[in-house]
Amino acid sequence: MKIKKCRHKDCNEPRMKCPGNNNLYFQNCVNHQIEAVTSKVKSETEKYKAGLEMMRKTSNKTGVDRFYSSTAWSWCSKYVLLYYADEDLNVRCATSPHLIYRVTDKKIHCGHYLKSDQHKATAFEFKNLFPQSYSDNCHFSGKPEIAKLWIERTHGIGTVEWLEIKKNETYHLDTDELGKWANHYKILFKGLLKQRGISNPWK
Repeated sequence: MKIKKCRHKDCNEPRMKCPGNNNLYFQNCVNHQIEAVTSKVKSETEKYKAGLEMMRKTSNKTGVDRFYSSTAWSWCSKYVLLYYADEDLNVRCATSPHLIYRVTDKKIHCGHYLKSDQHKATAFEFKNLFPQSYSDNCHFSGKPEIAKLWIERTHGIGTVEWLEIKKNETYHLDTDELGKWANHYKILFKGLLKQRGISNPWK
């Protein structure tokens, strides 16, 4: 039987015989077969390492990290900030009203009265959210007593009591629910842009 040449261009070496079978041959010569196997092993090793790194990063993320890095929170927080921004796209901190920021400034956050890590049922509730400076949100635990007064003034007497009841509802903020919230706030955000006749200030 005539043995075919290696499939690689300009290689005149005969194809390598498959071990244990006198009639089957690889498509490559010995050297190119070794090269192909080595390349495949290297590629699979790199994929394995990448997978381990992804697992490491994911496992290091807490539930709070995953919440705040979600698409749902991105749309939600932007909607809240834009909703409370004035016509010049400046927004006032709810708990330190002397602080005013451009709506896209990283020093202005979307704060929670009832924290998202403790109360999933109110994590995306609009009446539980408000513009808040980085300092008040991260260094002063959100100033809940002042936030409570702001919520009552903004949304009406009894709103805080309603939130305190709602927070105890059994609620699983899983992937499906995050997807629903993402779509909900995305629609609201785009509708608000259209209503104001402006383009997305975050772009």
